[in-house]
Amino acid sequence: MPPPIEWNPTVDPSDLVRRAREVLAAGGVVVLPGDCGPLAVAKPDALPAHLTEPAVLCWGSDAAAALGLSVPPVARRLMFRAWPAPLVLELPSANGPVRVRCPEHPVAELLAQSVADLGPLHVADAPNGVADAALVVTAELQLSGAPTLVRATATSYEIVCDGAFPRTE
Repeated sequence: MPPPIEWNPTVDPSDLVRRAREVLAAGGVVVLPGDCGPLAVAKPDALPAHLTEPAVLCWGSDAAAALGLSVPPVARRLMFRAWPAPLVLELPSANGPVRVRCPEHPVAELLAQSVADLGPLHVADAPNGVADAALVVTAELQLSGAPTLVRATATSYEIVCDGAFPRTE
């Protein structure tokens, strides 16, 4: 694993985004800071198996729809109101539910917006990191916990698992 890069919000992030794009396009894994601790980002077949319950990295409902996902109105409203946030939405699909996520951290937000053209990418909590990650980005403030999981249907939603996103929101 390469030495981690310390993210600094006062430095131009374009080189970091370029490097992350290169790694992801080549099928590698990027670990970056997220709203509930370190996150692993990779193409669906490249994400390590020990990282459970991955979600598709999205930047809003339009990005989810561009990936061919059906976004019910209730999910669209939650995305608009809450994202980016420690909130995973489970959307209905013909092949079973699909989870989508837009993590709340400046690095994750920059990356989500800049890699949409690479096709679907998965993101998963990686509290212990990823041994074979090609790029690791760290930040001074490291959060921990788990995102809130919400299942959306055509007409309603259900909080499946409480997490860092408060129910009162």
